[in-house]
Amino acid sequence: MNNTEYVTVAQVENVSHLIENAIKGSVEIVIDELIQKGSIDHTLLQRFLGNGDRLPEKIIPFLEKMIPGLCFIIKGCVKHIFHNDEIAIPATDGTETLADAADVFINGVDPAFGEEGKSGKVTEKTEVEVWEMVEPGSFAELFRSFDRPLDDLCFSQMQIKMFAKHHRQKLQECNRPNFFLYKVGGDYFVAIVRFGYEVDTDRIDLSVSRRRFDYNVHWSTDSNGFCFRIIVPKQNL
Repeated sequence: MNNTEYVTVAQVENVSHLIENAIKGSVEIVIDELIQKGSIDHTLLQRFLGNGDRLPEKIIPFLEKMIPGLCFIIKGCVKHIFHNDEIAIPATDGTETLADAADVFINGVDPAFGEEGKSGKVTEKTEVEVWEMVEPGSFAELFRSFDRPLDDLCFSQMQIKMFAKHHRQKLQECNRPNFFLYKVGGDYFVAIVRFGYEVDTDRIDLSVSRRRFDYNVHWSTDSNGFCFRIIVPKQNL
């Protein structure tokens, strides 16, 4: 469904008026500051006025970043998406781990999960939030953006499997990473779920691998601008 169906003419007009009013007051403040710093004078301002037809090419890219930035809840390196959706993982009995998840992750399960043992834990129905990167960051920087204890951000392995099974439409597609934090003993790991879809064969490919939480790599958007996603339990307020 096209998102423009939810946007009214009145909303667009109100946003436009809000920005116009903010700019009107801000321009005077900025010009005064630039004059005090000696950065501009009468001649330079006249030159600016002569280049007024170039303003849209400068302002539009700024607005494209600024408007979404004020629409979303942003914490550190991540922004909250699907904020109007209720997303929940059903209760689990803890009998399965990711080592047993080949029925869901048909495109591959990292053999390293088999080294972690078979112990799971019973979990109640858990509400979930999906976040997306807005700045590059390591696992530590991404997950610490939430300003919550790491244990509060962990899923059980069976919960990760259930999310991939029941909510794959919330995963970033085209085999781009989706990050889930989990814990084995006293060590933290990140399960990396990738979701691909082959149009020609109508085949859905899911795979899961793992990295240690202290894996020293900065994740960023890919070359097409797609942002990786971070899935965490919803905070109980």
